[in-house]
Amino acid sequence: MYWKLDVIRELNGVNSSFNYGMDLDLWKRYLLSFGLDRTKKIDLISANFRLLETSKTGSDFEINAHLFQEENNAALMQYANELGGAYVKGIQYLFPNYKKDLVNKKVHSMLPKQFVKKWLLELFYSKAKEFFYANNFKATHALIKLIPLTEYSGDELKNLKSFKRWSLVRKWI
Repeated sequence: MYWKLDVIRELNGVNSSFNYGMDLDLWKRYLLSFGLDRTKKIDLISANFRLLETSKTGSDFEINAHLFQEENNAALMQYANELGGAYVKGIQYLFPNYKKDLVNKKVHSMLPKQFVKKWLLELFYSKAKEFFYANNFKATHALIKLIPLTEYSGDELKNLKSFKRWSLVRKWI
């Protein structure tokens, strides 16, 4: 992918505190800020990527994959901190392993809170649904107790209440 410099500046640059996940974080901030409106896909191979043992990605990546995940989870916690309360508790429950020293660093761009909120609510809903249908009723119930049910409406709220009710019954059976 190629980025225009003015877009990177608008997003306040790459988060240099991330060692592995800086490009993923940049993408998340871009999508939360602009959606896909300003992206263009071309059907032309214009670059190539090779894994070399001397590169960060190639050197022990399978061994260090947890470091990438911890940075990604720290970014989620940064976004949740912007909203506070139940959002932080939900992310802490779902992703307990994160680089705590990265969480207090400012998110590089002021993301539209309504988009961050929508994204995290969709994440919580999909995880509750995933837990429920995997018969992990304890995790379903624990997550639903933490997330802001008042922010949901329609079928999502109806499903979450049903998941909560059934998971409470099921966890005792």
